[in-house]
Amino acid sequence: MPADSRDTLKRLWEILKALPRYPVMVTASEIESRLKTCGFDMGKRTIERNLENLSSTFPLYCDNRSKPYGWAWAKDAPAFSLPGLTESEALSMCLLERHLSDLLPVSTLTFLQGHFREGRRKLENSAVPVGRRNWLDKVRTLPPTQPRLPPVINPDVQEAIYKALLGEEEVSIRYRHRGSTDVPGYLIWPLAIVQRGQVVHVVARLPREGIVRRFALNRIIHAELQGSKFDYPDDFNPDQWLDEGNLGFGGTGKKMVTLDFTLEAGEAIIERPLAKDQEVEALPEGKIRISATLAINRQLVWWLLGYGNQVKVIAPDLLKTVIATEAEAVARKYME
Repeated sequence: MPADSRDTLKRLWEILKALPRYPVMVTASEIESRLKTCGFDMGKRTIERNLENLSSTFPLYCDNRSKPYGWAWAKDAPAFSLPGLTESEALSMCLLERHLSDLLPVSTLTFLQGHFREGRRKLENSAVPVGRRNWLDKVRTLPPTQPRLPPVINPDVQEAIYKALLGEEEVSIRYRHRGSTDVPGYLIWPLAIVQRGQVVHVVARLPREGIVRRFALNRIIHAELQGSKFDYPDDFNPDQWLDEGNLGFGGTGKKMVTLDFTLEAGEAIIERPLAKDQEVEALPEGKIRISATLAINRQLVWWLLGYGNQVKVIAPDLLKTVIATEAEAVARKYME
């Protein structure tokens, strides 16, 4: 290939790489600045002609309502990259779209739409072996509890919260607490996003109160960025916060818990331990005693109640009392 042709190809490739996906746009002048850093020195008018020619081949968008014109890849344009997606990358994109979309910022999700479409197109290609092409039809995930439909999240709220989290910006929210019609306002510093089942929570510090709380995104009625940054607190760690049992609706900290299970129920706990320090002891009459350090919270109580008469709490006394009280209350319901 002649040197001039190679330079032209490189220049056009750099122009295409400089274009974001709509609704984000760039001008020819901005592309000109980027090309200079790549060693191409040319005028804005030449770049505009290149863009016009490229738009006849590639799905480009031009906002010509006012000058300077804005240029971008069309919103629904397929992902364009060299080299193209491999079969494994295509499968990863499809799994990402299916299982992690709720955790991605709206802006990131919009950017990835082209890659998601390219992943689906790749797997639908007849050149891909049938076994791999049909992989997504053969894989399913099931929740360990009673399935429920996900709550509806206001997309404007989600975008504002995720932007605040990414940019470490203050945001004001209006929040509806469960069981209440009041919608109080809060100024928050978003620190983390946590998904529990199908509910997405934002963990945030309330700077005026000096405390950390969680807010379910589906119960945030309104969210507005305040345009001011905050310093991410050094004393907050999402893993430590979760490890303390906070998303289990509070708790009394971690304690050594001793439980007697039936053999059938206990074997499942042995296969999937409750904690790294779990200890197992065989008991008479086919029972199994399991001890582990656990967070004492409502989540643990609900989990134990789900085993019914297949488990008995031996220690601590506080947990034993809570389970016994709950069981008695349930029994009274059926005796009324």
